Amino acid sequence: MASFYFLLNQTSNWLTSKGINKKDAEDYTRELFLALSEDAINKNKSSLKQLVLESQTPGGTNAYVLNQLKKKKFYKVQQTVLNSIFKKF
Repeated sequence: MASFYFLLNQTSNWLTSKGINKKDAEDYTRELFLALSEDAINKNKSSLKQLVLESQTPGGTNAYVLNQLKKKKFYKVQQTVLNSIFKKF
């Protein structure tokens, strides 16, 4: 849970650094992540892999962000951490 809340905090802090009021940034961040989770639940007939594909417009912001995070090995780090947790137990 701490890693999830840290991600939310980082997102909110970024918004604040761009001039958004702290409370508004935190409220927006909470609502954004809730909406994304609810969307995944509401689209439960689609696989998560399919949702990744459907959520991108070629050349759009979502595709750009995903590609940048992949380039920076964000998801490889996530897998490494998950593997270390699995080995721990």
